[in-house]
This record gives sequence, C-alpha cells and structure tokens, in this order.
Amino acid sequence: MRLLALACWACGASALAGGVSFAPVAPAEGSAWELRTLRRTAGTSKTQSSQSLTTEDALVATVKVVSVKDGRPAKLEVAYATKATSREGKGALPSKKSALAGKTVTVDGYADDVSVRDAKGELLDMALTREVGGDVGGLLGDDPVLEALKGKSLKAGASVPELIPLVLRKFVRPLDPDAAATDASATLKAVKDGRASFDLAFTMTTSVGGLELQTRYTGTLEVPAGSGWRSSLSVEGKYSGSGETKLGGKTMKMDASGSSRVEYLMKAKGRK
Repeated sequence: MRLLALACWACGASALAGGVSFAPVAPAEGSAWELRTLRRTAGTSKTQSSQSLTTEDALVATVKVVSVKDGRPAKLEVAYATKATSREGKGALPSKKSALAGKTVTVDGYADDVSVRDAKGELLDMALTREVGGDVGGLLGDDPVLEALKGKSLKAGASVPELIPLVLRKFVRPLDPDAAATDASATLKAVKDGRASFDLAFTMTTSVGGLELQTRYTGTLEVPAGSGWRSSLSVEGKYSGSGETKLGGKTMKMDASGSSRVEYLMKAKGRK
C-alpha cells in the first residue's frame, strides 16, 4: 500500500493536452521531507531621523509523517536543524537562535491549533507551540492550496486568483490572520512533469508596530498536481507605509519603505 501511494504521488495527476488535472494525494506514513524557509526584509524607517534595518528569518528542518488519517497527514515529527533570526542596523535588537533549533518535536492538530510535545513527551509552552504552528501547522490536514485546485483541469494561461489568500496563509504570513491581499492574480504559467507553475502578483496589507504597510509582491508558486508538500515559492517586492509611534512621551509620525522576500521549499529527503 505504501509503495502504491508513493507511486501515485510521484506521478501526480494526469497531464491533459497542455494542461493538468489536480487530484491531491496524501503523503505516505514514514516519509521524510526537507523544509526550508526564508523571510527577509530590508528597509528604512524615519521619524526625526532615518534608521536602516535588515531582518532575516531562516529555517531548515526535516519533517517526518508519523501518521495519516482519512487521507490527511495527522501527526508529524519535526527535527529542527536551524531556526534563527538575524538583525542588522543601528539600534536593532540582537540576533537570536530559536529555542527550537537542534530540537525534535511531535505535532498534531491543524494550522494554528496544534499540540506540540518535546522528545520527552511533554507539552511545549504556548509561545513555542505557536511558533511550531506557524512553521508546519499548515502541513496537517488538507493542503489549502491544493484543496482550492482539487478537481480543476487547467491549461497554461488559466487564471486562479483564489489561490492568493491561501498563499498568504500557508507561505507568506502564516501567523497573521489579518494580512489581506488586493490587486491579486495567479496565472498558470506552465505544466511540466506533472508540476504546475503559477505566476503570482498581489499587494499585501499588514500592520506592524503602528505602521500600516503595503507590499507589492511578484513571483512564482510551483506545486505538483498530486501533493502540495513538494512545493516551492519565491516572491519579492517593495513595501511602504506610515503610522504613528511614541518617542519620549510624544506621538510622532513614522514612515517606512524597503524590500521583502519570501522563499519556501519542501522536497523529499535525498531528492534534488
């Protein structure tokens, strides 16, 4: 049964005359996957004076499927190789390594409602549980991106704008339920070897530290027709915004602008 599941997964869904038909398949129990994510922002904020800051969040982990229930991943084992935040700039907070780095945890639940236990079987505190949920919670249950594509037969040039909110939820801002996208498009660019590549463009609106920011992202999402696990995402863009902050008891106007990049890659262990 496991070999059959792997075979179906490898072939993905059937290709159709220049297009593809999406039919999600659950990963096999015991299968292991390499997860890599990178979120980087570099910009300048200005109140009385300008201040530049670069922040980079990087993650490398191995995700093992412990159990599958009703055709969906139900329990995962996550071994964090690296997980850290680096910051550069005058007055920046210190760079730090996550308490999860080098640790192995088990996860069940879904999205931001997960239960996480350490190697001793003890529950993690709420802060670390939320952090793990942001990293891998979207891998439990149905894959939101492929569920939106399920049953569709698409050809190159097809427009699927409904993917954008799901891209925000799964890849770009998994811990920010208020993030919203406007002026959004997702267009099927090509289908090759059972994998679909989408061109993405959207403007994301977020609130950060009193700032209302808008980021115009463009990039590419690639998913196999059979499973959203073997996915890759690369988007980048420019942001700008303004708001108010308090300095020395005084409320002051603040402006910010810069660039942002998000990268996500998940692949079977040992596969290039």
